[in-house]
Amino acid sequence: ARVWSCEVSVTRTSEVPERVGEGFSTHCRALTDRDVHVLTEKCQKAFDKDMDIAICKRAAMGGKSLADTLGDLGRTGDTDFATPDTSVVTEMDDEHPAAQCRLDTYFAGSVCGKTTELVLDKDDPTLGTCSQEKGDTLGIRPLCWYLPVGKNPPKPPTPPSSGWPSVRLKHRHASR
Repeated sequence: ARVWSCEVSVTRTSEVPERVGEGFSTHCRALTDRDVHVLTEKCQKAFDKDMDIAICKRAAMGGKSLADTLGDLGRTGDTDFATPDTSVVTEMDDEHPAAQCRLDTYFAGSVCGKTTELVLDKDDPTLGTCSQEKGDTLGIRPLCWYLPVGKNPPKPPTPPSSGWPSVRLKHRHASR
C-alpha cells in the first residue's frame, strides 16, 4: 500500500474568487519509500502501542502536508522526512523558518512522547516538552530555529584560507 501526502495549493492572483474554493487546488503525491521508512521507524521507536504509532504517523503526515503547502507558497519546494534541515541558529529564530525546518519541528512534536497532561511554561521551554536540555534525544526541537536554553551560540565557521597576502595578514592580526 502506498502512503500519500496531500496539500492544498493557492493560486496567486490579485482577483478575488467569485466562488468559495476558486483559486485553491489539492495535490497529492506518494511518499518515497525512504520517507515511509523514516516515518515508521521513528514513530515505532517513540511508541509501543499500535494506536500511538498510528497517531504519530497521522500527526507527522499532517505536518508534512502543511510544510509542503508552505514550501509551495514560499517557493522553496517539497519537504522530506529523510533529509532534515541541518542548519544551526546562533540565536532563537522566532520568525517563520523554512518549510523543511517546519516539517522537522512538526515531526519532532509527533514523536515526542511527553504526556499532554504536563503543563507548558512560557518562561521555561523545557517543561512539558522533549528537550535536549533534559537529555531527551527523540522529539527535540530542531536547531534550525531553536537555541537550547543556557547554550552559547555556536562559533561562526572559519573563513576559507586565501592566497592573498592581505587576507593572511588580516587573519594573523585577528588571532592576536
